[in-house]
Amino acid sequence: ITNGAKWYDVTGGMQDFNYIHSNAFEITIELSCCKYLSSQNGGLEKEWDNNREALLNYMEMSHLGIKGFIRDSHARTAISGALIQIEGILHPVRSVLSGAYWRLLLPGLYKVTVTASGYLPQTKYNVNVTNKNITNALRLDFDLQPGSVDVSISNQDTTSTNKIYDTLSDYSRKLMSSDSRDEILKILIEPTDKFQYHNYESMVNKLKELNQQYPNITSIYSIGKSVEKRDLWVIIISDQPLVHEAGEPEVRYVGNIHGDESVGRECLIRFIEYLCVNYRKNDYVTKLIDNVS
Repeated sequence: ITNGAKWYDVTGGMQDFNYIHSNAFEITIELSCCKYLSSQNGGLEKEWDNNREALLNYMEMSHLGIKGFIRDSHARTAISGALIQIEGILHPVRSVLSGAYWRLLLPGLYKVTVTASGYLPQTKYNVNVTNKNITNALRLDFDLQPGSVDVSISNQDTTSTNKIYDTLSDYSRKLMSSDSRDEILKILIEPTDKFQYHNYESMVNKLKELNQQYPNITSIYSIGKSVEKRDLWVIIISDQPLVHEAGEPEVRYVGNIHGDESVGRECLIRFIEYLCVNYRKNDYVTKLIDNVS
């Protein structure tokens, strides 16, 4: 792993914008120094093998830290736009329309304060984030009381953990162990298509074909046009692909953001089919898709 900032420091890039102006945490991964690995002698297939587990584990990592719901303590309704502030971290995150929030955190003890217009602020102290189970986010809900006095109304220690993702954690540990890694990968179904580079037309046809084959877990749509007036396609993979499910984090992969970065595009096309063919056939992949939007 190389610290990309040692190569070049990009201030005000897409990562900065998404972090500051939304709840997104975005990273850029450089896969290869070679832009066009051979698809004939196994070069493209090797790159898929190098990154397959990482793509799966990245989905799991969206569950690290804390998550929960912000609600009105009287009406029990969701509070959107509430600020979730971690002491020592300048940038807060906001709750979404359903009142849900997510905050990626490293292990440690934290002081978490939630504020929202028209409500009393609430602080929880000594929130112990262990990330012990890797994908086991700590469930931390806040019920805010209506009011406008700027005082904290809770001095509560929170030590309970949410065990929903224990199964995913077990798989993640096995994938990181050389002894059990091959055992896990052997039971996952590999797509049967040969490795090849897709041009724009064949890529669109492939995405639409997967959408037709797996309509219950995929949705495909265009988010706009390129400078050459071609549609920019997005495919969603989820157990409810047209619903922003409350309490579920969302993970986005972007490949081929520059026209000549084709290896990332091919890895993601393969990954899309990999998830689809294993859904409802493999417990690990099924739980990933069911618990990440």
